[in-house]
Amino acid sequence: MTNYNLDDDAILTEVKRYELDRDQRLGRLFIDIHRVVTGEKENMFLAVPNLGVGGTEQKYITKGSSEEEVLISCLNLIRGVPASDIIPILKSEASNKLSKDKEH
Repeated sequence: MTNYNLDDDAILTEVKRYELDRDQRLGRLFIDIHRVVTGEKENMFLAVPNLGVGGTEQKYITKGSSEEEVLISCLNLIRGVPASDIIPILKSEASNKLSKDKEH
């Protein structure tokens, strides 16, 4: 096992990114697959749908023991779900844009 000399509570992950292009109504997403490299959860995988900004709803983050398992699980969870439901910050940005458009 490699000693990465990390803080006691630090977790190091290796990240692989997929891009999911969907129709305009659902929106494009990235899916980052994290493989935990260090710590007690070593070799656990996480799939996190995102747009490069934080705020993914926890219910759309999948966990498992392989990259393929978490990717398939994540794709099943987000199928047909608009990006704004997966990443709530998109709803607030759209709402703010509508409010500004109404002011002008």
